[in-house]
Amino acid sequence: MILHNQQARIDTSTQDGNRYYFKDEIQKILDYKISETLCYRDLDHLKYVNDHFGHDVGDQYICEFVKMIL
Repeated sequence: MILHNQQARIDTSTQDGNRYYFKDEIQKILDYKISETLCYRDLDHLKYVNDHFGHDVGDQYICEFVKMIL
């Protein structure tokens, strides 16, 4: 199944841009010499949460983090 371009760039759980979105935005900035600020986030201890509490809890961890920063 081929996803629509917008769907492929937005995480379905968080409704935030994913790495493909980030890559595309960086490329636009470079191509068009746009003055822009992007924020790339890294969530500490996600592997630990997934390994010890399961991926469903890890997904909740990610969603709560995104809610706090948006």
